[in-house]
Amino acid sequence: MLIELLKDLFVEVFGIIFQKVLDNNRNISSPKEQNTKDIIEPIKRIEVVYKYKQSPQRMDVESDFGIILVVVLGIVYPFIKYQDIISRVLMCSIFMLEIMIMFIVGYVTRRGWKFNDETQSLVIFNMLSSLLSLIILVLMKTPLFFDRYSQSEMLDYIDECGVVKLLFDDSSLLMYIISQMGAVLFLVIFIVKLMLSNISLLALIRIKVTGKERGFWVFIYNKIGNSCRRITKYIKESCFMLVISFLLMSGAFVKFIELIQNIGTKW
Repeated sequence: MLIELLKDLFVEVFGIIFQKVLDNNRNISSPKEQNTKDIIEPIKRIEVVYKYKQSPQRMDVESDFGIILVVVLGIVYPFIKYQDIISRVLMCSIFMLEIMIMFIVGYVTRRGWKFNDETQSLVIFNMLSSLLSLIILVLMKTPLFFDRYSQSEMLDYIDECGVVKLLFDDSSLLMYIISQMGAVLFLVIFIVKLMLSNISLLALIRIKVTGKERGFWVFIYNKIGNSCRRITKYIKESCFMLVISFLLMSGAFVKFIELIQNIGTKW
């Protein structure tokens, strides 16, 4: 449910910004197109106003979009300002989880035990996925597909002109910043899932050591051990979050939107 809610949130926000980008490009058209639009546009506006009056439910939806956009724009400045702190906290969390999984592997090896095939695949995936998440965090400073982002310049610009002006001056840049925010959200969810997976592995080992069917570790495993019991589902969900985080953080998503925008302008 949380993943679906996040997907809907970002689709709504990016839809509003993308529409603004297209509107700006349509204004840069030939004189003939401008005149034709001036003749047709008032009729369209009357129809739209009429539809809104007849559909209060649609007005509520548009109002919700506006509220979401205002909230997101309000988060942009603190996100940029504290971006370094956010990145370091996430990196430290991932490093700690990587150390935790290494400890689990070392403990099992020293005991002379072996993981079964499914549990072994879970351990390997947790190790590799944590390294991939670190690479994604590095892209926060050096995106692969977007070269117009500078943290210091962004802070100076917002201090001087405000976030709203950025929506009109460079919608693609604002879209990339919001993409970064989305990537961070997906990474946070992934890190939480990774932490719960490692704890469930640790609980599984402690249950094997003690041989008890009751107790603290049994309670923990029963509550958060879904990653050990449903390994395939856990891996699929984690891969989905990592792929989305990479697309958003690297600038590939914004690049794709700009490509569609250019195709739409040519047509």
